[in-house]
Order: sequence, then C-alpha cells, then structure tokens
Amino acid sequence: EEAGTQLLALASQINVFTSLSLPIIGVPALMSGATPEKTPLPVSVHEIDGMLLWLAILAGLTLIGLFLTALYLSLISLVMRVEEESSPGVVTFGAAVLKSTVRLFGLGIVFVVMVLVVWLPLLPIALLVGLIAGSLFVLIMFAGLILVVTYLSLSVPGIVLNDRPLLRAVWESVRLVHRNALPTTNLLLVVVLIGAGTNLLWRMADDGSWLTLDSIAGHAFISTALA
Repeated sequence: EEAGTQLLALASQINVFTSLSLPIIGVPALMSGATPEKTPLPVSVHEIDGMLLWLAILAGLTLIGLFLTALYLSLISLVMRVEEESSPGVVTFGAAVLKSTVRLFGLGIVFVVMVLVVWLPLLPIALLVGLIAGSLFVLIMFAGLILVVTYLSLSVPGIVLNDRPLLRAVWESVRLVHRNALPTTNLLLVVVLIGAGTNLLWRMADDGSWLTLDSIAGHAFISTALA
C-alpha cells in the first residue's frame, strides 16, 4: 500500500510530454522526467482518466518523438553533407526523414530483440548471483543492456547519414564495433561523460527564473555537437 501511494505521488509529477525525447537517440531534453520544482511559468496538473488513455497518449507522443528524432538527426546530417553535395529539395528531404523514421522504429524493435537475446542466457546466472547480492543482479543485467547499446550505436548514423537499410545498418554497426571495440567504447564513454557533466552544470545553474532559457540553449548546443 505504501509503495502504491509513492507511485501515485510520483506519477502526479511526471510530465508525459517528455516522452517526446526518446532515450539515447532522441532529441535532447534538459527538463525531462519529473516537473522541476522551480519554473518561471505556472504549473498545473491534468489528470488522465484510465490506464488505456495514458498508454495511448504515451504511444502517440513517442511516435511523434520518433519523427522529431529523425528530423533532428537528418538536419544534422544535412549540415554535415552540405559541402559534399548539393542540398536536397524539400520533397526529397521530407521523404528521407519519413524513411529514417520508419527505419529508426525498426531499430527500436531490433534493440528490444537483441536485449532479450543477451539477457536470456544471462538470466540464470544473474538470478543465482542475485540470491547472494541483489545489486549484482542489477549490475549484470545493466551490463547486458550496455553491450547491446554499444553494438548498435553506429546504426543510427548508418541509417540517417549514410541512408543504409535497417538490417545493413545494424550489421555494419556490429562489425565496426567488433573490429574497433576499444576506440568505440572510449568515444561513447567520452560522449556520455561530457553530456552528463554539462547537464549537471546546467541544472545547478537553473534557479527557476527565465535564465533557464540560457541553460536550455547551452544544453541544446552541447548535445547537438555530441550528436
């Protein structure tokens, strides 16, 4: 009962619009998760009647976020290619964004399947270890998740920047990471540490005033550079 009460209290603080920013590859969002305690705008809470409605809203916002992710990454790719080739027309660019959206959706499915493939063999070991120390169970499962993320990390630029089909992008990413495991891991580690470190600084500087916009702009600049 106490756990249920805590979940309900936490749910009332969650901003469902933050689901527009997908984990790992989505458009970067500084103010995600729980609603900030201090904000220059008044905060109001709107109740969602029923779990099905909540799931429908969450699914809809996630799909929109997937499209925004494809658009965001495609714009970065467009800037990176501008010196190599002429800029595409609006129709061509729009078609490329839609195609990337579908492929990124497929990449999400591949991610879930690969996580299950990695986790299933580890599950018996993790359960046995978990009987001794529960934290080790979490650590083992988290290590499997990191392994999948690392091997699929280069699929995104393969899809958006190089216009690779989904399975080819996944295969090339796995091969590249396997052949260059240490440089790839170091690169991802540096990106994560810089992103987490600067996010901490932006949040420390946030005092709930309109200066929050400066933090959001700085976060967007750094996150786009890391992408």
